[in-house]
Amino acid sequence: MSCRQAGFGLKSGADRERILSDGKITVRAVVNTGLMEMLRHYPPMDISTYAQSSVCPSLHQAVAAQVKRQVEGLPQREAAQALLHFVQYAFSYATDDEQHGYEKPYFLEENFYYPQNDCEDRSIFYAFLVREVLGLEVHLVGFPGHECTAVRFTEKGAQGDSYRYEGQTFTICDPTYIGASIGQCMPDYKNCSSEIEIVD
Repeated sequence: MSCRQAGFGLKSGADRERILSDGKITVRAVVNTGLMEMLRHYPPMDISTYAQSSVCPSLHQAVAAQVKRQVEGLPQREAAQALLHFVQYAFSYATDDEQHGYEKPYFLEENFYYPQNDCEDRSIFYAFLVREVLGLEVHLVGFPGHECTAVRFTEKGAQGDSYRYEGQTFTICDPTYIGASIGQCMPDYKNCSSEIEIVD
């Protein structure tokens, strides 16, 4: 999907600004309500497809540029931790059933529209930041009833909860495990089977 540029089914709508902050990183973005209406009716897809979807260029550039300025100069893991803290605390949490009455993963843009999000939405958002701001490889990791991410750090350091994939170490980073650092998996999922979902 190419940023929904063709505008199929897109209705004109007012722009809406939202500011997200954890008190350390702040992001200001504008989304169009007409686009949100179109995305609300988009057919459901696998979680990884939402994460790989192209983001509208203006929002993509604005979010990446703002965050890059705020983590510039930080060591790799410290920057990843700052991004993780941002995604953990910048949003209010609600399940899809609570907010929408049905399962609804978000395109990245929708995180700037709806007042709350859940684990897959935060994982998609964090994966975007890791790729676009830090330039690191990231996976989505699906547990039964839960979604998080794992990052392949290129600088050496403590790993914490991690796994090996094609000879490389990926460290768990959970945007919904409030207060958790990189390398901390939710205790309830440490011994659960998981599915690695590649994000190109």
